[in-house]
Amino acid sequence: MLVKSKEKGADWWYAEVTVPDQAVVLDWVFADGPPQNASYYDNNKREDFHAVVPKAVPDELYWVEEELRIYQKLQEERRLKEEALRAKAEKTARMKAETKEKTLKTFLLSQMHIVYTDPVDVQAGEDVTVYYNPSNTVLNGKPEVWFRGSFNRWTHRRGPLPLRKCFLLRMVLMSRQLVPLDAYMMDFVFSEREDGGIFDNKTGMDYHVPVFGGIAREPPMHIVHIAVEMAPIAKVKDFHYAKSYSWEGVEIKVWYGKVSNTYSKEVAGNPAIAPHLYKFHGILNGIDPDIWDPFNDKFIPVSYTSENVVEGKRAAKEALQDRLHIKKGDFPIVGIITRLTHQKGIHLIKHAVWRTVERGGQVVLLGSAPDPRIQQEFVDLANQLHNMHHDRADLILVPSIFEPCGLTQLVAMRYGSIPVVRKTGGLYDTVFDVDHDVDRAKAQGLEPNGFNFEGADSAGVDYALNRAISSWYDAKEWFDTLRKRVMEQDWSWNRPALEYMELYHAARKY
Repeated sequence: MLVKSKEKGADWWYAEVTVPDQAVVLDWVFADGPPQNASYYDNNKREDFHAVVPKAVPDELYWVEEELRIYQKLQEERRLKEEALRAKAEKTARMKAETKEKTLKTFLLSQMHIVYTDPVDVQAGEDVTVYYNPSNTVLNGKPEVWFRGSFNRWTHRRGPLPLRKCFLLRMVLMSRQLVPLDAYMMDFVFSEREDGGIFDNKTGMDYHVPVFGGIAREPPMHIVHIAVEMAPIAKVKDFHYAKSYSWEGVEIKVWYGKVSNTYSKEVAGNPAIAPHLYKFHGILNGIDPDIWDPFNDKFIPVSYTSENVVEGKRAAKEALQDRLHIKKGDFPIVGIITRLTHQKGIHLIKHAVWRTVERGGQVVLLGSAPDPRIQQEFVDLANQLHNMHHDRADLILVPSIFEPCGLTQLVAMRYGSIPVVRKTGGLYDTVFDVDHDVDRAKAQGLEPNGFNFEGADSAGVDYALNRAISSWYDAKEWFDTLRKRVMEQDWSWNRPALEYMELYHAARKY
């Protein structure tokens, strides 16, 4: 835009122009407005105005300088990109370390209704007090309780600690011990008498508490782990147990590890399992946080953590609606990601689809059925509704009839989606209802994280799904807080790994 000159007695206008280094001629015209709005031009009778640019940079020098400029620009862009990647990697590592530390504390606090220490983080070279509540154990009602302990998985050079009778303090028994400097683990069990009798040894696992700040480290455990898929035990009628195995004269002791504590109880009556319950243990599955990571996921439009989950989920929803050409808007999306088999609650899924649509939501489904009749039923249903697709959702529905563990709800929570599940197997062990499971979650060192229901009928699904959808509509701020909470819970292999280690160490004693 031209600027009027302030010189007196003159009607001059001027504009400042940056002349490129390689320019040899400057070209211009005048107009009464910008190009898209101009009506009149002064273009020197269509010849335009021109002026020679003196001292233009020679071509060879210009391209040398231009090449250097481009190189420096690319180098700067590369440096900034590498710094961003390094900062992201450092943040990812920091979050993983913090999560692992938090999970260890949660693991220790999960047994606080029976036993805990003061301080919680036991330090080598300092005193520690062990508190024990026998009312939740086999020693309930016993007139006295004795503490038996040691360190380093019962292998400490000083051997077992002297037997000590626990003292009653505020309805909880206690025993105080000095932790040696070379301790990395504190071990203990309880008995009803000085000479033994009934023991509380955590069903053969013993009680263990890690020791921090010591001069010794726990040696690695060398494990040969033969994994057998146990989920079909609920589907297979003729399941036979082999008493023992041997290989080149070596006895192989078989311990069954189950994917869910509740599921292990549900199948405990199976004839193949019932006689061997003492070596049948329930351990949850975990997910790989490096694979399922919204902060580093290249397949979502905006990377996010619990800090910006609302923005991340909004961008994912908009991208989904654009890609699949479904109605755009801020509607609750219910996701269903499953094999379409009777185990997964097909009749409940169908009902949930209609209920969601009735309440103004959208349904996202990813699944296939081995039975072509069932597959066609869902194809017909999709044709009626025109919105059966898959992406990161607001709510994830898992109405399984039985479920050894389930990974869908774990991945969903990792991405800030709220699970709506039936109370069975691993779904019950991982999803704690926001209205009914505060105490049950607290016992695991967690907070409620979803909605669940009992029964296998439409009324059960409605009870959980309606509460979830209503909270999305009527309590958005609370719902967003719940998103943040579930993302910060750890459903990786951190905790299952601790439980497997306890199981392995227990197996070595036999």
